[in-house]
Amino acid sequence: MIIKKRWGAFWVVEAAGLLIYILLCAVLHRAWVAAAGGIFVLLSVYWYWYYYSLEYSTAEKTLLITSGIIFRRERRLPVENILWEMRLSLLSERNTAATILHTAGGITVIFGEISTLPG
Repeated sequence: MIIKKRWGAFWVVEAAGLLIYILLCAVLHRAWVAAAGGIFVLLSVYWYWYYYSLEYSTAEKTLLITSGIIFRRERRLPVENILWEMRLSLLSERNTAATILHTAGGITVIFGEISTLPG
């Protein structure tokens, strides 16, 4: 199993946040623009470090997802527990931006592409 992390998902979320900030600037009074800008910057920095620290690896038919900035979280997902998957791609590129894995216990989002999964 090969996993490739894609930064496309990061840039889509960042662009959506910037669009929300621009809309807030157009609607809110001037005193709130600085506060909204500060919140946008903080969320951007947090999202960048979270995405940068996000790691995927495989070992013996198990997908290992490690995430977190201060506190590291490790999730193990056996490949045989994956019921089905859905791939999302961006209009600007043909590669997969995110893969959503549906399991009996919930949903896991992979910011990238998993090249092979057993049927």
